[in-house]
Amino acid sequence: MYPEIEVAIQQSFEGAPQPNDLAKVNAQKLIKYITHKGLHESNMVSTTWTGGLSMFLTLKEWQFHMQANNEGRIVYIVFKGSNQLDCGSLHCDEYIPVLIYYLNTIKLSAA
Repeated sequence: MYPEIEVAIQQSFEGAPQPNDLAKVNAQKLIKYITHKGLHESNMVSTTWTGGLSMFLTLKEWQFHMQANNEGRIVYIVFKGSNQLDCGSLHCDEYIPVLIYYLNTIKLSAA
């Protein structure tokens, strides 16, 4: 398990449900992808009141709010500036292509 997931769980609020194995695995998949792309930020993982793991990523004017929940889904919101562009709830393997699409959009707009 990635150290930032362990730290987030250790620092979770008392009485909050713990992330289950599915939430941890999905959070690891997202962190692995983000790290592979060189976009990892320290302290980007925290726990949620519902027992999931929340991740926040900013790139230029873009913001990605992602939550790996205990039901095996990624709940996400994508902002560009103050405009919400997308949101939804997908299984992790369905969400990764959505994340790739937006990251490629950012990359192309910078070129």
